Amino acid sequence: ASSDAVEIFTGGPSLTYNGSVTQNNSGRRAIHILAATSGSPTISFGGQVTSNGGAGINFQNNTGATVHFTGGITASTGTANAFTATGGGTVDVTGNTNTLTTTTGTALNVQNTNIGSADLNFQSITAGTGANANGNGIILDNTGNAGNLIVTGTGANGTGGTIQHFTGADGATNSCAALGSIPQGVGIFLRNTVSPSLDSMNLHDFSNFALLGYTVSGTTTLDQMVINGTNGDNASQDDGSVMFCGLTGSASLSSSTVTGGFENGFRVYNTSGTLNRLSVSGTTFATGTGALSDDAFLARAENSAILNVTINQDSTFTTASGDLLNFVLSNTAAGDLVVDDSHFSNNHPSITSGGGGVTIGAGGAGSNPTLTYSITNSDFKNALGNAVTLSTGIDGAAAGTYTGSFTNNTIGVSGQAGSGSAQGNGIAVNHAGSGTHKTNISNNTIRQYRNSGIKLLLTGLSNTPIIRATVKSNTVNQPFSTVIAGIFGDMGRAGTICLDLGGAGGEQNSVSGGDDNNLNDIAFLGIAGGTYNLPGYVGPNSHDVATSTAVQTFEIARNSGDGPPTAFADTVPNYTGAGSNCL
Repeated sequence: ASSDAVEIFTGGPSLTYNGSVTQNNSGRRAIHILAATSGSPTISFGGQVTSNGGAGINFQNNTGATVHFTGGITASTGTANAFTATGGGTVDVTGNTNTLTTTTGTALNVQNTNIGSADLNFQSITAGTGANANGNGIILDNTGNAGNLIVTGTGANGTGGTIQHFTGADGATNSCAALGSIPQGVGIFLRNTVSPSLDSMNLHDFSNFALLGYTVSGTTTLDQMVINGTNGDNASQDDGSVMFCGLTGSASLSSSTVTGGFENGFRVYNTSGTLNRLSVSGTTFATGTGALSDDAFLARAENSAILNVTINQDSTFTTASGDLLNFVLSNTAAGDLVVDDSHFSNNHPSITSGGGGVTIGAGGAGSNPTLTYSITNSDFKNALGNAVTLSTGIDGAAAGTYTGSFTNNTIGVSGQAGSGSAQGNGIAVNHAGSGTHKTNISNNTIRQYRNSGIKLLLTGLSNTPIIRATVKSNTVNQPFSTVIAGIFGDMGRAGTICLDLGGAGGEQNSVSGGDDNNLNDIAFLGIAGGTYNLPGYVGPNSHDVATSTAVQTFEIARNSGDGPPTAFADTVPNYTGAGSNCL
């Protein structure tokens, strides 16, 4: 037809049509429904709707109307938008073979229109070509709470469609600032929508983001996604591959690849609500290789937000100039991080000073966060700074709650110089403020570190921070170049380090090769007013050589898993042996 195949303008009656609709005329729509508001009609299309070279489906300003597509949609529209629903009403699409394809147009655009309870179901959505075009591939904006977008694919990679090469002006995305108009240059844009489910899609090469989400709730599912290429061009706008500003409910990311972010690979930033939990399995993360890239995976919660993350099942983190994994809490936020069976190996060509590893941080001025963490059965190598940093509290902060474990992990590779940390520590626990950090560091193998294999540091200028550490059954050896110590307690602030170090039998640490100069396999430095509580220690506390010798003898006996280590104990701090453990 030389006009739209089906036109409904300002219509009142409901309509059911079960025949097919085909429109192949360039510039003409298969279905065009405009301002059908009178009487809140229900309009149902039960047959196949095809737009091959036409202008697709347009549903506009239909407040009160409901439109169902149950017979199948195939829309391949070239430069025209394929499926548009804006300005009110409700729309849903059922079936498992629906497809949308455009070259430079937006394949799916739903704005200020509710997705019905039957959802928007598509087998594949494809938009973009090898040449850049202004715009977006998919837009969901203010789509209500009843239904969601589902892209299923057919099981193989890419069968859910490919979205690529969109450009456009930067949006106000720095630190997840509030948006006005929808930014272009984004592959998939989600705002105020629920439970998107994307499977087997490929996204690559965008001037801003491959996927950008604002206030996404419900159950978000990303499976078998390949996000690569170069995504973003402006670090001041936090451009990257994937960013969620407000992701609540629950979410999963599985069997996917997220690489190529200009600043970050995958980022979640929540300031309110609860995400319980983001489950990541079998997924690879990396930034781009540019000097302005930062974190491969960044999860941050502020104010009263609750953010829980699990990463497991052979997930891999490979490239970042900042951190491979960065988990951060501040204010009164609460969070739980679980990492298991994952691999961290940095090959970025320009890792920034102190970066390249994993950082778990909680604190901030006036903060009182709650952090729990568990890192198990994973391996870490090729950091420039610390391989793993557990940094909690801040000078003058309120008392936070920090509890976690680092067990059965491997840092560094035997015989590979500096592979644990070329300039830092294997694992560093840095704590400040007035809270208490409880940690269990056990059954790990730590090699090729520059400063220390395991470091416990009290820091800050005020308050009396407390670390309660259980450190047992670790192998700490093969330091890289000149080191400080294999296991190192350091007081930059007069607080308390309760350290249950080693023990009897299999609890002993193997640390006789912890210092390449064989001087400080174990070392305790202190400050006046600071205290080392070493459960079981019964020696003197006289701030003299006798005290130092007694502490050294006590720790050597408990940490001779591979032969007696050397030890040093500063005479300045206090030494006690209260309690039976540091739990």
